Amino acid sequence: MEEEDEVQDLWDNLLSNWQFSENRTDIAMMYIEILKNLSKNEIRILSAIHTSLDRNNHRYNKNFYVYGNVVREHLCLSKEEYELAMLNLFRLYCCEGFHQEITAMHFGNITIQTNGCIKKISITALGYKLLDMILEKD
Repeated sequence: MEEEDEVQDLWDNLLSNWQFSENRTDIAMMYIEILKNLSKNEIRILSAIHTSLDRNNHRYNKNFYVYGNVVREHLCLSKEEYELAMLNLFRLYCCEGFHQEITAMHFGNITIQTNGCIKKISITALGYKLLDMILEKD
């Protein structure tokens, strides 16, 4: 029940920030749609990364990634819960997996790069903007 209250607070912040924004646009509606598609675990993952001690490194260093297992263990999520949450965060472009320039294989003329997938993750610019909208209070 407490988690539901936390999610309700996020909704309140988002709607309040949108309603009283000087730049009230349809883009703000996008964040409402994204939040509608997030589960409690997905919000917890984003919040845990956003509120970490290395927050500025996460946000402004494009080469900085978080180890997913550390986040999963910190939040006491099962592997299945974590995987489902991360796949949805990827789908919504709120997070991305680690990308390397190392070639894993070739498919015809197409080079396939290796990807750390959900083992090494970072929040995208869109994800951080969503967090700004839902975690900041006026």
